[in-house]
Amino acid sequence: MQRATHSFRSSTQEWSARRVTAIHRTFGGDMYTNRLENRSTLLLFAAATAIAALANGASQAEETFRIGYLVDLNGPTSYATGAGAAEAAKMAVEDFGGSVLGRKIEILVADHQNKADIGAGIAREWFDTKNVNAIFDVSQSTLAFAVRDLAVSRKRIVGFTSAMSTDLTGSRCSPYTFSWGWDNFSSSRAVTDAIYKEGGKRWYYLAADYTFGKQLEADSAAELKKLGGEILGSSYAPLGTTDFSSNLLQASTSKPDVLAFANSTNDLVNALKQSLEFGLTARKAVFVFSAPDADIIGLKNIQDAQYVDQFYWDMNDEARSFAKRFTQRMGKDTPPTGQQVNGYGVVMHYLKAVRAAGTADADAVAKAMRDMPVNDFFTTNARIREDGKVMRDMYLLETKKVDESKSRWDLFKVVHTIPAGAAFMPAEQSACPALKGK
Repeated sequence: MQRATHSFRSSTQEWSARRVTAIHRTFGGDMYTNRLENRSTLLLFAAATAIAALANGASQAEETFRIGYLVDLNGPTSYATGAGAAEAAKMAVEDFGGSVLGRKIEILVADHQNKADIGAGIAREWFDTKNVNAIFDVSQSTLAFAVRDLAVSRKRIVGFTSAMSTDLTGSRCSPYTFSWGWDNFSSSRAVTDAIYKEGGKRWYYLAADYTFGKQLEADSAAELKKLGGEILGSSYAPLGTTDFSSNLLQASTSKPDVLAFANSTNDLVNALKQSLEFGLTARKAVFVFSAPDADIIGLKNIQDAQYVDQFYWDMNDEARSFAKRFTQRMGKDTPPTGQQVNGYGVVMHYLKAVRAAGTADADAVAKAMRDMPVNDFFTTNARIREDGKVMRDMYLLETKKVDESKSRWDLFKVVHTIPAGAAFMPAEQSACPALKGK
């Protein structure tokens, strides 16, 4: 089909060029300028020129294979995703070889500004006018749902590397969308279980006031109830909040064993710092964490914190090797986060699937993505479930003691490996139609 299309476009382009040349010969030089007054001839010339331009444009579009990276470049989640995630995606393209299906790969990068309308507008333009075959990252759940709907209506691939809503692989699952990292279920369940078993029975939640935070809280609370724990209360703060004093005051009056933070990045850092200033001695449960977060807060201030991730820069030789390359590319010593390496992993697997399918057709590529095992420098033989969830082992990480840390970024240690089947929502509990009866 591709060969036939190319042949048609070449023939159209050649015909258009011959037609324009014939008109110029008929009406050459000054004679053409002075005498081309016949309306039908003008229309014929315009039509021939337009066809030639369209043919040229189609030919140029055929030469480039475009994918989009839609990410928070300057907002509250930018240091955990941002330019680093986009750079990791570019590293994947380079490691893949820079081309696929005989076409050079181009990555378009844009800032969604954590606004669903802006991000959806960019995605729509990319799909409809830029011939973008797939979009990755989309680091905000509300935006993720909007991009998901665009992808389904236009049959394009989307890989979510930061958006954590379990609904993306639950009630809002689709054949074209994939969840590449942890989600609210995996991030909250293991941490809740670990802290409860260590004596944390009475919990108070401080959550981000949108889908991400509320679902983190709900998933943790469900696990806590199952274990027999007590939920004392919760309060919410919008994305980008800098003053958490009212939330922390409510928490302090409850006298919890555990203060659980269902937020992330800048919001998490600000809330944790202010909880220390308030003198809250309750154990801190953090569901979404990273090395940059711990570095900003200070290791001595976040002792015994545990969180779940699929990657830590110092977990093995392959991770350390990638971290070295990454920091050299970024020009600073901050190691990559799990969200950033997800950008590498999803782009690499997608390109492998395109090559295996021999086409950019979304149905064929999505099937290839599910049929192929996921293998990269931090993933070994993971499989993609029918709901789009990458079923990989996850890791429970814990902050090191201050005297255990040997350098600035030597912050965590892996304390437990969580098998894929235990890390993610069981198929029988999912609301995804593709998993019914599985």
